[in-house]
Amino acid sequence: MVPFIKIPDFPISNAVESLWFCKADYAHSEVTTFPLLNEGLIIDFSQSYKSVDYKGRTLIKNKRIWITGMHTKPLFTELKGKHEQYGILFKPGGLYKLFGIPASEFVNQLIDANDILGDELNEIMDTLVKEINPHLKLSAIENFLIKKMNHSEINHYLQNVASALNDNGLRNGGIKKTIAEINQSSKSFIANFKKVYGITPKKFCQMKLINNSLTEITVTPSSSLTQIGLNNGLYDQSHFIKHFVS
Repeated sequence: MVPFIKIPDFPISNAVESLWFCKADYAHSEVTTFPLLNEGLIIDFSQSYKSVDYKGRTLIKNKRIWITGMHTKPLFTELKGKHEQYGILFKPGGLYKLFGIPASEFVNQLIDANDILGDELNEIMDTLVKEINPHLKLSAIENFLIKKMNHSEINHYLQNVASALNDNGLRNGGIKKTIAEINQSSKSFIANFKKVYGITPKKFCQMKLINNSLTEITVTPSSSLTQIGLNNGLYDQSHFIKHFVS
């Protein structure tokens, strides 16, 4: 069950990391998804699918379409039987940029997309059911996104801060320096940041470090946690582990 992936063209590429499609006559899997800096939109025609949070609460069960906000804790998913699923993986801030929806409203939540996007979703879902070619399926999703694009601009200073934030920058006063340069109060800066990215700059830093570390573990599994921590600006293994459990 290998997903078919499409990297979108401009202008959607400003807000969307990738589009994907996965189908199988039968599948059974239980997967733990670690926290990501990305939001998503899922369209599901599977026989049985559910997502459970780290406290064991069922967030989604056999829904057709939902928006997943940025999650700061792991998610557990289980699918069984005939499987057919489509996904949109947004870049950090992409949900706000594409639809103008404050990302802070979706953190640690899975929300029925019909409540947000309404009846317009019915047309795209009909197309996905009728179309056979995977390329055309994902192109249909991309065209839908182009029509819905809100063109909400993210302030340049927020983009610059989000791309530059890392644990070293946080410890060295990078956020305070940025606030001083733009002549904005800490309260206003954090509120604007959360509207676009869903979480505080400090939490964003931590999430970025976790994502970078997980990528490095995947690419170089033989590396020690201590070395991976040092590569990502952490001074010892206990500091590294603290970021994962907090």
